[in-house]
Amino acid sequence: GVLNLSGMSQVHEHVGNLNLMWLPAKNLTVLAAFRYTHEDKDSFATFLDTNTTANVAPFTAANPAGGFHQVTTPVARAGDSSDEFDNLAETFELRYAGIDNWVFYARGDWTEETGNVREHEVVGPTDQGMLNKDTDQFSQKYTAGVNWYPTSGLNIATQYFHKSVDYDN
Repeated sequence: GVLNLSGMSQVHEHVGNLNLMWLPAKNLTVLAAFRYTHEDKDSFATFLDTNTTANVAPFTAANPAGGFHQVTTPVARAGDSSDEFDNLAETFELRYAGIDNWVFYARGDWTEETGNVREHEVVGPTDQGMLNKDTDQFSQKYTAGVNWYPTSGLNIATQYFHKSVDYDN
């Protein structure tokens, strides 16, 4: 359990979008989009930990082997963390509607994210150390599809996509 929990968290997020639609020919549409996001988060918390701990010998009916019991003296804990991420997402799509009642499309989506995560914890009088790691992620998704409108109120569609994600921390 937890007693006297207190803390705070603060997030700053900045987002910019740029979208483009171009009609180079009567039945051809080109779409492009870019989104940049920057997120910065700082948090901390303190509390008294009243969790359970494993039973130790001598074992009895009230203190069985493999059992657990409530911690008698709460342990003070404190933790803080900060995260900072930059994310760039891009999309490119082509649509062709030059055949009556048919729409063909292909699309690519790419996302790149880099960041830093820092975490620190203190349990009672013991500093548990600090985690400080950089993260990188790259994902890509490719989609192709067809929509057919054979009659009013009826739509038949098929779509295929392939997605891959590379994550390094």
